[in-house]
Amino acid sequence: VISAGSTSGGPGGITLTLYQDNRKLNETKSKADGT
Repeated sequence: VISAGSTSGGPGGITLTLYQDNRKLNETKSKADGT
């Protein structure tokens, strides 16, 4: 996960990666809830 962000060479890249992961988690939760 973090390795994908580290390729940009900065905390911003890691933050973006974490943000994308959170989106995936939220989408998974939404599908599980049936919303």
